[in-house]
Amino acid sequence: MTPGEARVAVGEESGTVRTGETAIRYEVRRSERRRKTVRIGVADGRVLVAAPAAMSAEEVGAVVRRRASWIRRQLAAPRTEAEAPPKRFVSGETLPYLGRSVRLVVDSGGEGRPAVRFDHWRLVVAVPAGVVAGVRREQVRRAVLGWYRERAADRAGRASGGGCRASVGRSRRRSSSATSGSDGGVARRGERCGSTGAW
Repeated sequence: MTPGEARVAVGEESGTVRTGETAIRYEVRRSERRRKTVRIGVADGRVLVAAPAAMSAEEVGAVVRRRASWIRRQLAAPRTEAEAPPKRFVSGETLPYLGRSVRLVVDSGGEGRPAVRFDHWRLVVAVPAGVVAGVRREQVRRAVLGWYRERAADRAGRASGGGCRASVGRSRRRSSSATSGSDGGVARRGERCGSTGAW
């Protein structure tokens, strides 16, 4: 840039491109760091265009027009898991586990601290009776997240060859031997720990 040359304003602008019956509204963010390339993204139903500061509005519009079919597909695509509404941790809700959906069952007949068990692709959480709904939801959330952490630690331990980790409060010895009592105290590498059936 020469001393007398005017600088192009760097900032935000918007535009609209019509393709057939469809109008695509887009927001442009210009950057002096971009030299040639234009990046188009779709997020939260908005079309965002990152363009070089020196590119004319007509050139930006032409790039958006060329990418119109891709933009329409992105705008019409279903919401991803990341955009899904937050979990409420109530009975009947589904949660992801090992690439599948498991049904959450909240049982209000428990005593003491909430306990989670995995039973035939259901997560059953026993919470004390008489707990207020908001408090119960938080107890269920914490119990389920703790259960996920334990499962992740168990799987990580097996994957690294480190043997089994305690999964239900019983301590386990690390061993590669084949000795295993009826309490499931020691497991071979790659085997389940204990007889709880909870992975």
